Amino acid sequence: MGKKTGSRKKKGGAGGPLDAEKVSTALRALAAEYVDTLRSETARLREVLDDVEAALAAGASHATVLQTLHTHGFTLTASSFERTLARLREEREAGQMEPFEEAFGATAKTPKSRPSRRAELEAQAQGSSTPDV
Repeated sequence: MGKKTGSRKKKGGAGGPLDAEKVSTALRALAAEYVDTLRSETARLREVLDDVEAALAAGASHATVLQTLHTHGFTLTASSFERTLARLREEREAGQMEPFEEAFGATAKTPKSRPSRRAELEAQAQGSSTPDV
């Protein structure tokens, strides 16, 4: 009727040293299984944002880009694509997000239509009216 008191043996894992490499490999494999199913559409779009921007800069319509994304598993509606794209552009302009090519060493360059807000603010702080781009 009473509860057992005292020390309990831990189940499993109480033995030898941890093989961190094996655990890391297993966790990376697990992450790979879930990467496209559990990540948000925004996170997935952020990953291909440079390619989206390149396609748009080359003249592809938003509808065509969205259709291409749909063929690769995206489910964004046209309005959610527009809102998400605008939000990701704002993040990038505010310096909250590194351009993909800088973060991962890709060679693709995303054209910018104007200097970033950060560059504008830095130029103002230095007393210049226009930033060097």
